[in-house]
Amino acid sequence: MQYNFEKTNNAKNSETQKESFQKEKIILKKQKAIKSSEKKFPKSEITPTIAETPKLDLEISIPSLDEFLSFAKTLDCYQENMQNALEEKYRNWLENGWKNALGKPITNWKLSVKNLIPYLQNAPSNSISLQKVPNITRPKE
Repeated sequence: MQYNFEKTNNAKNSETQKESFQKEKIILKKQKAIKSSEKKFPKSEITPTIAETPKLDLEISIPSLDEFLSFAKTLDCYQENMQNALEEKYRNWLENGWKNALGKPITNWKLSVKNLIPYLQNAPSNSISLQKVPNITRPKE
């Protein structure tokens, strides 16, 4: 029994040609749509320039240290040993003009405190003790 491979290859080629032709039609339609939209609406009308964009006036409320600490104490994951770190963070934010470490203004300080607390829990202590330093000996040659 002989099988004619030419017919199957031709059928596959015609299918791939149809698919590529359909893809080209879609691309052409998209290009036409873009061109027609540019004619109707020039780019300057669609996208405002920086000068045209209104600046947002952010009202930033800075709490007192007592309010800051009392809010932190209401959080579930608060621990008493975090108080000094929280006071230090409060002072840093005040010194930076109530901005975070990235220089962005703190608009929702309560959310910032909630996000800060887990990092304070896992922060290593700053105290260095001799018990933690390993005794390293030089290898013999």
